[in-house]
Amino acid sequence: MTKILKILLADDHPILLSGLSEYVNNMDNCEVVAQAANGMQALNNIIEKDIDIAILDIDMPYFSGLEVARKVKSIGNEAKIVILTLHKEQDLFEEAKEIGCHGYLLKEFALEEIKECISLVQQGSFYFSSELNNVLEAKETIPEYEKLTNTERKVLTLVSQAKTSTEIADLLFISKKTVENHRSNICKKLVLEGGHNSLLKWAIQNKNLIT
Repeated sequence: MTKILKILLADDHPILLSGLSEYVNNMDNCEVVAQAANGMQALNNIIEKDIDIAILDIDMPYFSGLEVARKVKSIGNEAKIVILTLHKEQDLFEEAKEIGCHGYLLKEFALEEIKECISLVQQGSFYFSSELNNVLEAKETIPEYEKLTNTERKVLTLVSQAKTSTEIADLLFISKKTVENHRSNICKKLVLEGGHNSLLKWAIQNKNLIT
């Protein structure tokens, strides 16, 4: 007989909580046995209801998801913790790994990824949103970005917002020709070919690096 996984969902946004709960309850071998709107409720439910997997919002009243995870680990509770968040900062990701969390799920991809996340975590594996991996890899593998001057970075930030050269010139109080020169220099430093389109594409793909 297949074991039914007992899931806890904790988030202080009721719409997200309701949507995730409905989705998880429709998955095979999963049941949301508890919901929580704050960290205190989440911790109590984990202790009292023998939770298998706790999916915790990182930002909650009373205790954050990371604080709940630390408390769960400190008392030896065996619930596997998945952090649910909007944050893509590397230090939070590293803290979650250090605590011993089994997953780090970005809210914007939660419905797309939660099934795979639960499947891997219940097997004892780890799951981290693919987008997060892309962000961290981008930060680690683009040394060319470090070559840009502060002004070039400002120009690149505005390019990522799809601003035209004229708009960038007005915002930075420089001439359009100067903006074009900056764009050309940025393309050279980033080893991009294809002019404005390639720069815009790069800026959008690496928005988390430059903003």
